[in-house]
Amino acid sequence: MAVLGTIVVAILLLVPIHTRAPGDHEDMSCGNALFLDLGPWRYVPDGGDRYYEPAYRHCTAQRVDRVVQAVVVLSATVLVTTVLGARTRRPERQVAGDRTGPAAGGSA
Repeated sequence: MAVLGTIVVAILLLVPIHTRAPGDHEDMSCGNALFLDLGPWRYVPDGGDRYYEPAYRHCTAQRVDRVVQAVVVLSATVLVTTVLGARTRRPERQVAGDRTGPAAGGSA
């Protein structure tokens, strides 16, 4: 379970985030959750900040969403792994009549 959670977190953090580029009808990558790359929007000849600011806001919002998703997956992975680990390590309960030793009245 922990390996699956680690893989999902890595995918969420490393998969590129896409948004529209100026004059382009296809989505372009603006980096991922770890690194922001707004190169295609920086030097638009007729755009100025008209394209850069919306791309910056959209990419930043998408980065925050990805980081939150990764934190949720990480938290769920830790919770499930802890619960499953606690269930496998819990000792079996003993029946009261099967006890031996000083507390049960047996010989020491």
